[in-house]
Amino acid sequence: MPKEACEGCGVELHPVYLNKHRQSCEPYREWSKCLPHPCRKGCGMGFSAPRSRANHERKCTGAGVEVTSGCRLCGERYTGTLTEHLRTCVGPATVPVIPDDVEHPTDESCVCGYTGASRSAAQQHRIQCASWWAYEKRLPVRCEGCDRGFPDLYGKRSHAQVCRDWQAWKAAKDEEEKTHPCPSCGELMRGPQLGLHVKSCPGPWTEKDWERHRRQSANKRTELRSDDLVRGQDFVVCAICGDRFRKLSFHLTSEHGITAEEYRLKYLRPTVSQRTLDRSAATFLENYGVDHPMKVPEILAQREETRIATMMERYGAPTPMEAGLIPTTMTSPERAVDALGIPGLYYTGDHAYWINVRTASGEWKPRNPDFVVYDADALARVDSGDPPNEVRTHTVVEVLGDYWHGEEKQGVDRDTYIKARTAEYASVRVRALFVWESEVKSDPEAVRSRLEGFLG
Repeated sequence: MPKEACEGCGVELHPVYLNKHRQSCEPYREWSKCLPHPCRKGCGMGFSAPRSRANHERKCTGAGVEVTSGCRLCGERYTGTLTEHLRTCVGPATVPVIPDDVEHPTDESCVCGYTGASRSAAQQHRIQCASWWAYEKRLPVRCEGCDRGFPDLYGKRSHAQVCRDWQAWKAAKDEEEKTHPCPSCGELMRGPQLGLHVKSCPGPWTEKDWERHRRQSANKRTELRSDDLVRGQDFVVCAICGDRFRKLSFHLTSEHGITAEEYRLKYLRPTVSQRTLDRSAATFLENYGVDHPMKVPEILAQREETRIATMMERYGAPTPMEAGLIPTTMTSPERAVDALGIPGLYYTGDHAYWINVRTASGEWKPRNPDFVVYDADALARVDSGDPPNEVRTHTVVEVLGDYWHGEEKQGVDRDTYIKARTAEYASVRVRALFVWESEVKSDPEAVRSRLEGFLG
C-alpha cells in the first residue's frame, strides 16, 4: 500500500501509522480546524466525517462545552458543523479579484496558490478560501439548489447526490412538471411516457389491461392500433412517449401540445455526421452552385483523367473490362439457353458485345446483351478471330434473373420493365427478346419455341 502525506507537516507514512501521528502533530491539529466537523469536547481538532469525530471523542479529554467556531470565509461565529453554516454563508466581505485568463487548478491546488499534500487536503482548503469562492462564481455549470459552480457537468452530478438544496429544488420541479398519472399505479410523470413505465409499473394492471388501454388510446386518436403493428408495415415511434403510429402530427398536437416542427427541432436533432454533410453541402453550394462535388464538371473531368491515367499506368487499358480485370461466368439460366442449340445464337454475356441505347429520360446507356444472333457470314468472321463487338447485328436475346430484374429490385412489374427495355433497344433499331429465369427452369421447350419463332 502506498504511503500518504500528513496534511499538516507533510511527512509520508503508512496509512496504519498516519492516524496515530495526526493525534500528536501540532501542524495537523491547526490545519484540521477548517474541517466541517469540530470536536464537541473542545480540544480544537476538526474531522471530515461525523464517524471520525465520534471515534475521536471516545478518548478525548476536552472541556465538554459547546464549540463555537469562526468561519474563515465570512468571519462570523457559528454553532454546529461547517457544512450547515456554509448553506447560509454570505461569503467574504471583500471579494478577491481573479484574472480572466487564470487556469483551472489541479486537484491538489487552489487558485490562490495553495498546494496541498493530497486531493482531500485541497478540497478542505477550498471550502473556506475566499479566492476559490470568487472563482467558483464564474464556473459555467451551476447547481440549481445552492448556486455552487462547477467546471463541467460531471462535477455537478456528483455534488447533486449530497446537496440537500438541489434535492429540494428537484422535488419541487418534479411536482410542477409531473402532471400525467399512470392509469394503473397512479404515479405522476412528465408526460404520457408509458412506453418505458409499463415494464416496471407496480400497479395491478395485467398485460391484457395494457393492451386494452393501447387500443382505446389509438382509437381515440384515430391513428394506428397496437394490433395493426405487424411486420412489414411502416410506422414511426414517438420520441416522447415511445408509442408507435403511422403519422405523428395529430398525436403531437393532441397529446403533447407541440407542432411537428417543434418536435423535429427538439427531439430529432441531426447527428454529427449529418451536420458535417450539411456544412459540406452548403459550402459547395456557395462556391460552385451545386451541393455535391461529384456534380461539379471540373471535378468530374479531373477525376476521370486521374482514373484513366492510373489504369493505363497499371494495366495498359483505360477500363477494367478492356484490361480483363472483370471475371465473367455464364449463369445457369444462360447455360440452359445455350444448351438448346439454337442456330446463330452466340453468347456475349462476358462483355464481348456492347450496344449504346437511349433511355426514357433521353440519356445514353451501354447495354451488354447475353446473346446476339449472327448469320453464317457473321459467325465465320467471329470464328476467324474478329472481335464480336466489331461484328454488328440487330437481334439480341437477354436472359433475366427473377430477383435482380424483378419488382423488388427494379420497383416496377415485369410487363412495365420489359416494355421499357424493349423501347431502349428499339431506339437504336435493335430487336430484343427477353427470357425469364423461371421460364427456362420450368419449361425449356416453350423457351425453345419462343426463340425459334422470334428468329423466324
